[in-house]
Amino acid sequence: MCPVGNEHPQKLLEMRRFLTMDAEDSLPETGALYRNLENQSNPWGLSRAERGSHLAELGVKNVAEVDEFEYLLWVGCSGSYDDRAQKTAVAFAKLLQKAEVSFAILGEMEGCCGDPARRLGNEEMFFSQALENIETMKEVGVKKILTTCPHGFHTIKFEYPQYGGNFEVEHYSTFLAKLVEQGKLQISKKAFDKITYHDSCYLGRYHDIYNEPRKLVSRACKQMTEMSESHAFSFCCGGGGGRMFLEENTDERVNQARTDMAKETGADTVAVACPFCTTMIEDGIKERGYEENLKTRDLAEILIECIEESE
Repeated sequence: MCPVGNEHPQKLLEMRRFLTMDAEDSLPETGALYRNLENQSNPWGLSRAERGSHLAELGVKNVAEVDEFEYLLWVGCSGSYDDRAQKTAVAFAKLLQKAEVSFAILGEMEGCCGDPARRLGNEEMFFSQALENIETMKEVGVKKILTTCPHGFHTIKFEYPQYGGNFEVEHYSTFLAKLVEQGKLQISKKAFDKITYHDSCYLGRYHDIYNEPRKLVSRACKQMTEMSESHAFSFCCGGGGGRMFLEENTDERVNQARTDMAKETGADTVAVACPFCTTMIEDGIKERGYEENLKTRDLAEILIECIEESE
């Protein structure tokens, strides 16, 4: 954070746009990423037909299979293809089912939200991805969207309207907090001992979502503790701004520094609310050798475990 309030991320983004769009001087690592996004609309180039397929076992329906639905669950690239993030998508879907929320997914009609392309400066690719998703969602009558990824949340809620995509978008952390407050989800058992919560940049500093995740964590554990840098002064996991798909060439990785902060709290669990944060902090735990004393759990995983243990 700049001490005098300069919004440096926007300046960095403009520099990346110039390098990518005008100077044609983007990093070599982005070549494969852009090809994968263009061909299969996901960073890993995996089959688009696989999107959301792991949720079928829970009975989650595609929008084409239902007559009506209130919410679209935006599964996202990580939630569809990353093994770790798939567990979060499954846990959240189970919570929605327990709360009897009417929802469906797009399946293979869903494409990358465009966050990686835009953050790395490829504005043309972002534009095409955004338009395709907007047209698809309008065709199937989407009004409300739930997302487990803060990056997808930010992109669809605040950037899609520039291109005619006006939807009611909510991140699952605030939505789950409402379900708990309304009594639609009952958390009667504290299944965890000591948890520290990591603020995602796109939830905290960008959108001031600090309290709802902490309320959920507090209900699920016997003690909640804060890291030395939290809330508005939190520390990035190192995966935002497209860095999730690029190599870190510094002496100390950002995710390792953040993991050290979590370890210093004495907590046995790091609660996260972002698939990128999950990956980066879990990698940091492995790289630092903290596996025996520290684990990473997503908010949805924490809640479903508490609920299922008390049933």
